[in-house]
Amino acid sequence: MFRLPQGQYDDAAPRNLIRSREHFNPRLALTDKPALGSLLTVDGFWLVATGAGGWNGTQRGRHESCMQIIRGVQNFPETFRGAVVTIGNFDGVHLGHQAVFQTLRALAGQHGAKAVAISFEPHPKRLLLPISAPARITGLRGKVRWMGRHGVDGLFLIRFTRDVAALGPDRFVDRFLVGALQVREVLVGFNFRFGAGGKGTYPLLQELGARHGFGVHRQEACQLEGKTISSTRVRECVQAGDFAMAERLLGRPFEVEGRVVHGRSRGRGLGFPTANFRLEGLLHPPPGVYVVEVLVDEVWLPAVANLGDNPTFGGEGLRLEVHLLVTCGDIYRRVLRICFRKRLRDEIHFPDAGALQARIVRDVAEARAWFAADPHPMPKDRGHEEEDLTSTGRGIQKQ
Repeated sequence: MFRLPQGQYDDAAPRNLIRSREHFNPRLALTDKPALGSLLTVDGFWLVATGAGGWNGTQRGRHESCMQIIRGVQNFPETFRGAVVTIGNFDGVHLGHQAVFQTLRALAGQHGAKAVAISFEPHPKRLLLPISAPARITGLRGKVRWMGRHGVDGLFLIRFTRDVAALGPDRFVDRFLVGALQVREVLVGFNFRFGAGGKGTYPLLQELGARHGFGVHRQEACQLEGKTISSTRVRECVQAGDFAMAERLLGRPFEVEGRVVHGRSRGRGLGFPTANFRLEGLLHPPPGVYVVEVLVDEVWLPAVANLGDNPTFGGEGLRLEVHLLVTCGDIYRRVLRICFRKRLRDEIHFPDAGALQARIVRDVAEARAWFAADPHPMPKDRGHEEEDLTSTGRGIQKQ
């Protein structure tokens, strides 16, 4: 049995900590102790992420990257002026977004400029259409992590308010692209709209670019099996429990990220203590019991999870309860990542706690059997190996 080292974790604003460590093989020995790695500081940058290892007991080559987060026009660094930029919500950072970032890096390289993404917090629909706002595939931490992994140098976060929503297309360009960033090139997606009421179109952006002296490019849609890759399609797959297709669209397994909160300790009373997560606003699969993997201090740990509202105890609101199949240290209040690997069953209303306990024993046994079977590769932190996403049918148009 090992205990994870105690340390200082400010997950609300992870600015300057990168922790690396060797990964271990819980199939071979659930009692192995992972070797501790180095601790280093990256001043002035937020942590994006570091690579994760596989189940094979060896340490893979690490992919460490830092991306600067810029909040507010007044904080925009001089070194980022004249950047090549793209604009969007980038929810999920799926393969379509990754193609945009690949093109963005290429354009930035041509000019020796920074590659910058402009995005909005909160999601505009959460302010303008809160009832119909979509569940978020990734929170801000996840967006930052995956964007950094795909070579974005900086993320300019615009606080989306009603004042920002009221900006017409020309005022938006004047205020942010010209006044704040002095952009050199702008790359947008195939369905890009901007300005109040979505009145800004690609042709209008071209006109404004010609007026202000910056180039304008458009990335065409990426397709998979004849259908456009989109955040909406990812949501539909996850909500249907189709993790295989969601992984193909994202280029990595689907996961959620959240902070461990207090529960009612019912799991502990049944002999299966759980880490509890609330998922307000986050995309999640249907209620049920799942085989999952949990990232704790950069080690992916095997686990089983229940997603639901505890109908056996009268319903308590949707939450995710994760039972780790290895013993670790105190993870309360920690922000963890949970990767969904396989659905075991529906959530069931049991007649009493004893019946529930007996079924949990079966669930844990099934999860252990799944982890014991080969091959079950761990989720790759950086997603699949990068392919050329700007090849035929996925390229850019410049007018």
